Amino acid sequence: MERIALTSSIQEIVTANNEGDDAVDCFSYEPTTQVAAPLGSLVILGRRTPDADATGYLVSLVAALARREYYAQSALAPKEAFTRTLRKVNDVVRECAPTDTEKLAIGVIAFTGSQLFATKLGSFKLLLARDGSVLDILTAASGFARERTEQKQFSHIISGAMQANDRVLAFVPNRGISSREKSLKSWLVKHTPEDFADEVAQASKKKPSLSATLVHVMIRETRMPSSIAPVLEGTLASTNSESSPSHHPEARVSWTPRQQSGSPTVAMISTEYSFETRKNRFTHLIDRMKYLRLDTRGRAIMVGLVALVIIGGTIGVKKYALTSAEERTAQSAVTEASSLLDQAKLFVKDSPAQARKLALEALATITSDAISQHANTTSLNASIVQLIDSLDSAVETKLSLFIQPIQTNDKFIASTWSSASMSLWGILKASDGSLSVVSVKNHEFGEQIPLPEISPDIIMPWENGVAIIDTSATTITIAQSGTAVTHILPTQDHVRDAMLYAGSLYLLTDQSITKVSGISSAKPVGKLWLAAGQMLPSDAQKMWIDGSIHIISGDGTVTTLFKGAQTEQSKLPLEPTGAWSVAPNGDNRAVILSPSTERIYFITSNGVLERSLKLDSEQTFVSFSAGEQNNYFAIAQDGKIWQVTDTQ
Repeated sequence: MERIALTSSIQEIVTANNEGDDAVDCFSYEPTTQVAAPLGSLVILGRRTPDADATGYLVSLVAALARREYYAQSALAPKEAFTRTLRKVNDVVRECAPTDTEKLAIGVIAFTGSQLFATKLGSFKLLLARDGSVLDILTAASGFARERTEQKQFSHIISGAMQANDRVLAFVPNRGISSREKSLKSWLVKHTPEDFADEVAQASKKKPSLSATLVHVMIRETRMPSSIAPVLEGTLASTNSESSPSHHPEARVSWTPRQQSGSPTVAMISTEYSFETRKNRFTHLIDRMKYLRLDTRGRAIMVGLVALVIIGGTIGVKKYALTSAEERTAQSAVTEASSLLDQAKLFVKDSPAQARKLALEALATITSDAISQHANTTSLNASIVQLIDSLDSAVETKLSLFIQPIQTNDKFIASTWSSASMSLWGILKASDGSLSVVSVKNHEFGEQIPLPEISPDIIMPWENGVAIIDTSATTITIAQSGTAVTHILPTQDHVRDAMLYAGSLYLLTDQSITKVSGISSAKPVGKLWLAAGQMLPSDAQKMWIDGSIHIISGDGTVTTLFKGAQTEQSKLPLEPTGAWSVAPNGDNRAVILSPSTERIYFITSNGVLERSLKLDSEQTFVSFSAGEQNNYFAIAQDGKIWQVTDTQ
């Protein structure tokens, strides 16, 4: 008998110049015992800080602790083992992490064959190549559950199902690697692991200063023999009802080959079998009853109680033994989600953000086909959604199909509304991976402009066309009048968000806010917008501009600045997650567009969540954008664009 299982093949790729500020430490571990086999492989990758730094040992410390804690919890399901491991690791990270969190760049990944679990601290990339396309699953993963909390601990928990022939690439980005990210994605899709490593080696030869440490993981289908050992008559076999479907411990039996005369000689394990009648605890109990001074009725009652215990224990053991590992995992997930829901209810009044966070975590715990197939989650799911709807003041809204690609395998991946042309501009990805930008007006295709090889991280309207920012390459591509021209942005910092306002381009970076003028000229000028002494809010993620600049941090803090100085700061009752964005919605108002929660949140600059739109659809969405006149656009995973209309 054979069975087919998914296995991961891990390859570490390190260039010769893995030194200096871009040096990276890599650790990969495999289970050392059969019991721990269902937990799969563990990979830790992190930037090595200078030896003079007190945190120079942090990556190796995280690796050692993660390995010890993860494989020590072999009795648990992989997700629970991974979650508990992070809790232990976070205790150490909180003590050892530097004040300057920009130095931190560590990723922890577990591959269990059919599942991936990942988390990161700081700058870290995890690319998934599947069906000819590449997805950065740490930023915009559809089909992967994600939660997020504060920055100084491992909290971005990604979990998702793996498929045969999936390729995963993990690395800590630096300028040299980021400038070649397009090539890495192309190699990841086209090449075998060996050819991929050869391409990286050739790139290193062409540029000896290139510093790269990559982990390439290939998911393969493997035929494995079913671990069913023969059980001889009269022999006690050791079993493990906690084992995973992918691991069946062999019976502890050994024997000698059959002789031509006589029967086979069986070597028995003395601790498991004896020719004498072995008395168990219940036998001893019955024997002791002989010496009790009980009348006939008392003895009958005593025998009945013992029989009841034996029958009950037998039923319990059979019930547990007949429950599959998937069912036990599903039941554990339901129990965990119920506990999280109860905790969320306690925070509704005093901390709505924490209540929402716990409720979303509870929803993510049971939102998978594997859980719903083995446990009834309908009622629990409805209770969680009801609580989230109450916190969000959610109103359900209908969707209508706006446009779909003409070619079957083409997909829209991003969009933006242009008031100048009164049309929606969408970035279209063809089946061969090439990109173009297309205008759509009155549900009909208009101008289509081919794009160069860029990563369309931020898209915004620009005069009669669009502007697209590649944050890795720090470039802006302006597509209009049939052509696309790329310019270098005048900043060395990583761009997190951007917006065009009053003829100037404003860049929110990880260090400051830069105002850029003359972007389409030969020499664009960038100037720091923040006033002297004014610091950028912690973990600044997105911004919108309406005369003032309003910045939203990862924890939901809204900071308002006017003429470079802070004027107001407040806290939203939610923490945006996933590939979210923000758009102005009148004076001191904005909308948070959140595909991961399938909601559009209406907020104010002083931290008020007024209401939200809940999309009534079975679709999975990857991108939202704001239009005009209370219209919004949602791009589904299949590449179609849907229109959402706010009727309030």
